[in-house]
Amino acid sequence: MKEKLSDFALIAEIISAVCIVASLLFVGVQIQQNTDIQKASSYQNVIDEIALWRSQIVSNPELSELFGLFANGTLFENSTENDIRRITMQVTNFFGAVESAYYSKKYGLMGDSEWERLESAVCIQLHDYKENFGENNSPSYISTEFSTFLEETC
Repeated sequence: MKEKLSDFALIAEIISAVCIVASLLFVGVQIQQNTDIQKASSYQNVIDEIALWRSQIVSNPELSELFGLFANGTLFENSTENDIRRITMQVTNFFGAVESAYYSKKYGLMGDSEWERLESAVCIQLHDYKENFGENNSPSYISTEFSTFLEETC
């Protein structure tokens, strides 16, 4: 009887060890799925911010014209001080959205391929910004770290 009881205890121990391993695997899969969802959500939030930025420009003919002047590097030649301020704030909003993505990438909440897409877009905007405001000027309202990143990357 004692041997039977010890056999049952051994079997119970093996079963409980298997259950513990299975539950750890399940928790690991759940954590990975949650991480993937957070990454997708972070990327989607940035894309939504940029889409809103674009729609504001496209839906407003005057702002769209100003952005065209900005993109062509002729903003100062053809705009009032108020127009320059308006487009500067629009461009600053864009840099703010991409800065958010930069920190999402830094903290592992955005993948490489998603970031590369945004990085090329921000470098284009930085080129246009410097063409209008001068090579020694950087966008305002962004962190020093992000500004340094832009200078080194773009």
